[in-house]
Amino acid sequence: MNDLRNNLPEKKGLSKYYSGKSRSFTCMADVQSVEDLKKKEHPDAKKRKKYSEIRRELRVPPYQCRRMSSNTQRTTPYVGV
Repeated sequence: MNDLRNNLPEKKGLSKYYSGKSRSFTCMADVQSVEDLKKKEHPDAKKRKKYSEIRRELRVPPYQCRRMSSNTQRTTPYVGV
């Protein structure tokens, strides 16, 4: 196990002090506390992901299929006419 740890890259930057998803900053002077480092969660994004996975499992098309009207006639093209 120690050999594995020795081969891993050394932690740099924020990962030395904070583990978890962190926000991006253009300037570290903007960070006032550890709470500022946390990435904000978007609950709507989680819902979208959940429902897209369900849709993929059910293989539901993203739109309803259209019915062909009874007035539409199908004709085969005549070759050489």
